Amino acid sequence: MVLRPTHFADNLRERPDALWGFLAVIVGTGLTPLFLYPLQEVAPAISAGVVYLIPVLLISAFWGLWFGLGSAVCGTLAFNFFHIEPTGRLTVTDPENLVALTVFLIASILTSTLAEMLRSQAVEADQRRLEANITADMARILLGGQSLAEALPSASSKFSEDLGLKRARITATADPDPAPDMVTIGLGDGIEQVIEMPRAARKQTVDWTRERLAPSIGAVVKVAVTRDRLQEQAIEAGALRRSDVMQTCLLYTSPSPRERTRSRMPSSA
Repeated sequence: MVLRPTHFADNLRERPDALWGFLAVIVGTGLTPLFLYPLQEVAPAISAGVVYLIPVLLISAFWGLWFGLGSAVCGTLAFNFFHIEPTGRLTVTDPENLVALTVFLIASILTSTLAEMLRSQAVEADQRRLEANITADMARILLGGQSLAEALPSASSKFSEDLGLKRARITATADPDPAPDMVTIGLGDGIEQVIEMPRAARKQTVDWTRERLAPSIGAVVKVAVTRDRLQEQAIEAGALRRSDVMQTCLLYTSPSPRERTRSRMPSSA
């Protein structure tokens, strides 16, 4: 059972708008010193650097590596400005503080990189799950007993539902004069059936369908075409066997030429 179509974009994990990423970096860097200010009397300044890693981690998870690295640099500068002696300036006089600042910057970069790696793995897992679920739906419908031509409308409707795109469909052949607002995606070499999607769909969705989903559905369609061809051959072979049986029966039941000649001769008195 596939995930709900309304959550399709969430499962492809589209990144939020870049403007919100810049705002998140600024807000995260600005609010962290305010949060730490009441704790400066009870917590060592060096320990405060751990708190700056929280916005770095969150920003990397939502907006990606580059925004995470920007947050790490901004956090390092804020950590130096507000917590490293002498405070209020971007200078470091104590070598120990310089080492602490360097360690914090490295930790921030590693945190951002790790968050991006985890996010990429989550996106890949979601895409593979969606691909497997949609392909399973197509296989269940296209190979469920009906011929490919009969099952294609139901498969097209389910495909549109799974993607959450009303005009997405699988057609029997490519339209020689496609609509300008539709994108045609082939299912593979030697396959007449194609996927049609609205051009207004997100580029990420179209690219994912072309690169990952179309080959999987194409493999199912090939199996369905082969099944239909084998069924047709079986029907033809059955018809030939029945014809041979009828001819054999006629040969055994029909009188021979000699018997027909005798039947025409007049009987003797």
